[in-house]
Amino acid sequence: MLSVHFVHSCPEKLTIKDSNIKFLESKTDKNAWFDTFPCAITATDENGIIMNMNNASRIHQKMRVGYDLVGHSAITCHKEPTQTKVRKFYAEQKSNIYSITKDGKKHLVYQAACFTDGKFRGIVEMVLDLSEEVPHFNRDIPSDSH
Repeated sequence: MLSVHFVHSCPEKLTIKDSNIKFLESKTDKNAWFDTFPCAITATDENGIIMNMNNASRIHQKMRVGYDLVGHSAITCHKEPTQTKVRKFYAEQKSNIYSITKDGKKHLVYQAACFTDGKFRGIVEMVLDLSEEVPHFNRDIPSDSH
């Protein structure tokens, strides 16, 4: 898993206390959070064309193909039968969440359909590394608080 050090990315004038808020507003580091976020983030347009990838996505093993994938299809980079599933996912314009184990590591995959003014704009996929035992807390049961 990647390590994130927001304090080191913030302008010197910010203190640790206000860095969580000001960091995202900083003009010099406006998008630094995106590139340092500890999960792979890939954004596509409504046609499945990759529009943006953060550093974790670019270095993710399945994304290392020898060239930048921005501008390429996120649909045709898969083999069948996955291509058909991905095309259906774009056609239905729905969010999707699942977990996988690959190369002995657990991952949570969250694919969110994005809309602007009610119009489908594409999919944002986030892939997070999961530890072997992910704690689960049921907030509906008062004795299971965290």
